[in-house]
Amino acid sequence: MFYAFACVNCRDFPRKLCYTENIGGPESRRMASKSDSVSAKPEMEGDMNDEEEKKHFAVLIDADNISEKYASSIFNEIADYGYASYRRIYGNWAKGNGWKEDTLLENSINPIQQFNYTIGKNATDMAMVIDAMDILYSGKVDGFCLVTSDSDFTKLAMRLREAQMYVIGMGESKTPLALTKACNKFIRLDLISGEMEEKSAESPKASGGRKHKASAPEEKQDSTVTPISEIEEAIITFVQNNENKGKPTYLGEVGSRLGDKFIEFDARNYGYTKLVTLLRDKCPKLTIIQEGTSYRIELKEQAGEEALEKEIIAFLKKNGGKVDNLSLVLDHLKKKHPQFNVSDYGYNRVSSFLRSFDKISVHGNALMLKEGDRERDIITRINEKFPHMSKGHKAIAAFILEHYDQAAFMTAARLGRQLHVSESTVVRFASGIGYSGYPEMQAELAARVTSRLNAVERVGVKYAGRSQSEVIESVLASDMENIRATTESLDAAAFDTAVDILLEAKTVYVIGIRSCAPLAEFLSFYLNMVRGGIVLLKTTSL
Repeated sequence: MFYAFACVNCRDFPRKLCYTENIGGPESRRMASKSDSVSAKPEMEGDMNDEEEKKHFAVLIDADNISEKYASSIFNEIADYGYASYRRIYGNWAKGNGWKEDTLLENSINPIQQFNYTIGKNATDMAMVIDAMDILYSGKVDGFCLVTSDSDFTKLAMRLREAQMYVIGMGESKTPLALTKACNKFIRLDLISGEMEEKSAESPKASGGRKHKASAPEEKQDSTVTPISEIEEAIITFVQNNENKGKPTYLGEVGSRLGDKFIEFDARNYGYTKLVTLLRDKCPKLTIIQEGTSYRIELKEQAGEEALEKEIIAFLKKNGGKVDNLSLVLDHLKKKHPQFNVSDYGYNRVSSFLRSFDKISVHGNALMLKEGDRERDIITRINEKFPHMSKGHKAIAAFILEHYDQAAFMTAARLGRQLHVSESTVVRFASGIGYSGYPEMQAELAARVTSRLNAVERVGVKYAGRSQSEVIESVLASDMENIRATTESLDAAAFDTAVDILLEAKTVYVIGIRSCAPLAEFLSFYLNMVRGGIVLLKTTSL
């Protein structure tokens, strides 16, 4: 009886790497056990042992392109996929190429000598390609491991895959995208070896002597490493597709499908040895639930569409029932829900998402409440109720009709003192004309007034009737609040990056237009005290 063995999670044959909870590190990969086997055509009786099941690989190393320091990493990695039946390294050994004899002996690597027949021609590449094709036609291996960062081997990788070979690529982060995509799997040796972390922990020359913590590799990723955000969106798609089929999504399946979708995917590229830890730290839209030794992946509950509609309607009412830019609404939603994304609700455009609400109308880039749902204007409300108002309420109504630009910036208590009525009378007036309270009425007045006034006029109506001491107290209190809000929202990492850029730049240009011109002069003056190379640009110099 002949037995074919398949991966527990993906039932893939011939068997490939299976991702479990420890994806990313050497300990993370396992092959399916005998109990997970599925019978194929009968040829012989008995179980096949693990030794016979492993794939055989030809490991071909480009000595001109790969450093000796990766030797142990190369064979540790290939051991997780199968046997390195062929171990060959190609280079001109008559000249020093960095690979020592001891390293070759320790790893049982067979050096292949290739002289440089002429300057500027890479004979080593040709020798490696010829040997690869000879090994292919020998029929003795199941796959190839091409250890190089040279894109010249892209065509070789493609040809080997056409011959149904499993091709593993190994190289540094500088490897061109064409070669990484031509392989079934590509491993970035400099990332998995932790070299990037070691470099960042060394003496901080580039930051002017300031010390930094060793940053995780994901903060210095090569552009060819798939962004975490793209990884998260792919997982969301996996989970949603499974939900549509009525089945749960487990970590093993997620790891396997990520490996298929992103050739170079490896948790170690992002500074993690376990996929579960990577997802917990970097994917806020996902929830990970442990069930025994397994992990189930679910999407975090998002704000309901009904709740979002109420928030948008309240935002529109606060702005007079209309905004002229959809991005204002999007910014408002993201402030309240940082992970908000219209794609999570099945839409790829903000306008399409907003059109799905019955009470909201979208016209080009403008958003407004539909006519039947638009609140009546405050002036209309006052006129409707005026005949039946008390004496005190009529006084308030008359003041608002004549001086609405001032009333918009007055508290209930201050408006009461102005008209010689109690604060509670002002509050009852707002409720009497259909508002939930004075703040709502004041907000509508303010939104309408500020849209019609320039900056000087706004200051005038805001501080009208106040003493000089009251004005300065109000201004300073506002500045204190702004400083506090800035401190709370400051991104320390972004600030450090900005400082580093300013320190390292050869020349720094400073420009300020109109009212910002004095600030530009202030900044350029003090930057010149810290470093040279500061150029202040003025409108007369443009």
